[in-house]
Formats: sequence, C-alpha cells, structure tokens
Amino acid sequence: MARILLGMTLIVAAVGKISQGSTAFELQTFPAFIPPALSQVLWDALPGIELGVGVLLVIGLLSRYAAIGATMLIIGFITSNILLISNGVQKCASCFGAAGSFTPGASLVLDGIMLVLVSVILFGNKKEKEGVICQTTSLASQ
Repeated sequence: MARILLGMTLIVAAVGKISQGSTAFELQTFPAFIPPALSQVLWDALPGIELGVGVLLVIGLLSRYAAIGATMLIIGFITSNILLISNGVQKCASCFGAAGSFTPGASLVLDGIMLVLVSVILFGNKKEKEGVICQTTSLASQ
C-alpha cells in the first residue's frame, strides 16, 4: 500500500509539471551555486524521473530501487522547500505543477509523509516479504 500511495503521488506531481510546461520552471527556486543551464536540465528531467519512479512503484517492479530513487527525489524536494521558506516564498506553485499548489511548509509536511512511505517500503514488514518468498519457493518446487 505504501508503494502505491508514494507512486501515485509522484505520478500526479509529474503529470502536473508536464501539463504546466516551462512556466513551472520560472516559479522554481534553485540554489545560487547551480548554474542556470544545469537548473533547466534538472527541471526538464524531473517530471520524467518522477513519472518513471512512480510507475515502477505502482506496478511493483524494482520497488526497492525505485524507493531509493524516490528517496533521492524527496531529499531534493526537502532542500527546495527549505530554500523557498528561507527566501520568504509563500506559495510553491511548481511542486505539483497544474495539479495544485501548496505553501512550502505544507509541501515540507508532504515530503515528510513521503519519507515515511519510503521507509515502509525499504524497511517494512519482513515477515510479509518472507511469506512471499516462501510461497514462491513452495510453488516452484511442486
């Protein structure tokens, strides 16, 4: 359930950014040490990465690797939201693109929830995972 919730969140964010187009980039705050050309490349790649990671999580393919990728995305989101808050920005219009906007503080709370979901995916119930392995093994031996 955690991977589906996290995956759908990333998919909605990606689709919102894609549908908003380049106007969302103009609203985003990047650290001053990142050159503008690199900022543009990162912004252009972000929706595709979010979409890819989200789809992998929803379908359950390479879930652990996708969760690691999601962790890196979330760390970037947290960094961005902290920068927005420190610059006094009141609205994060680029977080979900055309799908909706939040305050940087609310986005930071969402980032925390996404980190909890990633933790559940990566370190969740081992008995459940072992049960799946045992079932697969017992079916293969028949």
